[in-house]
Amino acid sequence: MDELFHIPQAQKYCDGNWTQWDPMITTLPGLYFVSAFLLKPLELICNSSIVFCSTFSLRSINFLFTAGNAALLFLLSLKRKDGDKVYTWQLALMNAVILSLFPILYFFTFLYYTDCGSVFFVLLMYLLQQQQRHLSAAFSGMIAILFRQTNVIWIVFMAGLLAADFIRKFSGVKHPGRDSVDVVKLAIKKFYHCLQHNRKELYDHAGELLWILPYGFVCFGFAVFVVINGSIVVGAKQDHQAGLHFPQLFYFAAFLGLFSFMYILSVENIRSYLNLIYQHPFIFITIFSAGGVIVSNFTMVHRYLLSDNRHYTFYIWARIFQRYAVAKYVLIPGYIFCMWAAFKRLENDILWTAVYCICVAANLVPATLIEFRYFILPYLFYRLNTNKVTFMTLFIEFLLYAVVNSVTIYLFLHKPFYWNNDVNPQRFMW
Repeated sequence: MDELFHIPQAQKYCDGNWTQWDPMITTLPGLYFVSAFLLKPLELICNSSIVFCSTFSLRSINFLFTAGNAALLFLLSLKRKDGDKVYTWQLALMNAVILSLFPILYFFTFLYYTDCGSVFFVLLMYLLQQQQRHLSAAFSGMIAILFRQTNVIWIVFMAGLLAADFIRKFSGVKHPGRDSVDVVKLAIKKFYHCLQHNRKELYDHAGELLWILPYGFVCFGFAVFVVINGSIVVGAKQDHQAGLHFPQLFYFAAFLGLFSFMYILSVENIRSYLNLIYQHPFIFITIFSAGGVIVSNFTMVHRYLLSDNRHYTFYIWARIFQRYAVAKYVLIPGYIFCMWAAFKRLENDILWTAVYCICVAANLVPATLIEFRYFILPYLFYRLNTNKVTFMTLFIEFLLYAVVNSVTIYLFLHKPFYWNNDVNPQRFMW
């Protein structure tokens, strides 16, 4: 587990040793800074022999982040609309509590990993962006990068949402349809009109885009770091090379279909999907064929995936994809269904959806390793923008999460196993 690297490194920071670094750690030291900032003062104030940067204390940091995540999810849910209706506080509260139990995120609440803190600062950035507090949002995004470098993509997401909001306002369309591109056409038409006849209005509107600059400065700073560092990761660079792993989008679609089946899986959706295939066979043959080409030419099997049998991805790959070569292709229609059905449940218009899809692809495609933790933020952003959320769908979602959490925690605690070359017990985990 990564705790073997994270905990000793955090304890070095607690001891004031800021220069010694474990070369196997890939992330920046945001988690260690926060841990030392919160725990070291307690030790100085109490002036006792208690070790405040113990394993238990460090793990407790994630309980604080989890509570913060629940609060942020509640505030973000309150801002959501389902059609013309705003979420009631009861529905928003239930939505927040259940999303806090999202299995992959919930599991790492009890371990000293970067995920809970990473999600906290990204959600805080999202909330501040929604409140038009862009300087604070960009600062929160900068901290999020210190927890996980790929969070730079979600800073781009915030800037993209701001640009999309500008296009809506500039076009003059107050309520653009989610499947309409008229807003973009009108914005382009108005831009050329202003360029020729009313440049003052163009300058007035352009001032609103200046709020993209704080996000741009953070992204520029991160780009400088990557150039100087020679990689997006800090350590173990040889095992974290970027690639073009397009099937990651298919895996995320299946993941989305599993954990949000109560929103996208219905008899009506299945019937509609089959009717679309029947009515447009050539289009879907082309889509499925393109999917086959992607799977055939861009599937990547990282050495960690095949060597680390603690993770569930090892068993999925070994017992399905590696055992049955045809499985990679048979599942393509299912992947496409999940994508199609998931997009139908998004409340937002085509601009939001386009920005979201671009950022999800930018986040997942370069990753050569299949790891469920990479799906946490793409999933949460999707769920926070899903429409037709009811108490019944939330109850079904809660039951799913409760079952999955119970099974995974039980396996982790009560089903250890041993490697031949290690006397320490190994445990199943996400």
